[in-house]
Amino acid sequence: LKTLDGTNWRPPTSVNDPALANLVVNQTVPDVSVGAAYIAPRERYYIGIGVNHITQPTLREFTRTGLTEVPRHFIGTAGYRFELSPTMALTPSVMVRSTGSQTAIDVNANLNVQPVVLGLSYRLGDALAGIVGLQASQRLFVGYSFDYTLSGLGTAVAGTHEILVSYHIPTRRRGLAPVFDPRDRKRRPS
Repeated sequence: LKTLDGTNWRPPTSVNDPALANLVVNQTVPDVSVGAAYIAPRERYYIGIGVNHITQPTLREFTRTGLTEVPRHFIGTAGYRFELSPTMALTPSVMVRSTGSQTAIDVNANLNVQPVVLGLSYRLGDALAGIVGLQASQRLFVGYSFDYTLSGLGTAVAGTHEILVSYHIPTRRRGLAPVFDPRDRKRRPS
């Protein structure tokens, strides 16, 4: 479900955007995305690829110009985990997103000092983000992130706050004990 509330649009200047419809528009459209990832044994490195909006859904009446096609988004990511000590690891990573005409590159680094995670992210020419988190248990991670806009939008946007909660649901595999956390594999006796 996609929604656009043109009645609440507040442009940074007093001039309204003539392309936006001045009404509330709701539309349900089918959308298909796919992705694949490989995580090396002991989580030493990972690589992933994905495509969002494969069907390029068309949104009607979101703008005064009529049809708006959502472009395909191609995504690639990779990272490597450096074990600095038994309780400390540094994971730099990169993520590239592209629609063909526009490309965004994020360069990231997370420092995990068990159970605390500290991270920085830089989106080239656009934003800087910081994260602090806590691995509260083998299954539960909670964190806070602040994204500060560096581009021209920074005059209208002070930044964004994000609360993260991640819970890993253990799975049972036939003949194997459940794996609660991928890092547990190296700690379990064989």
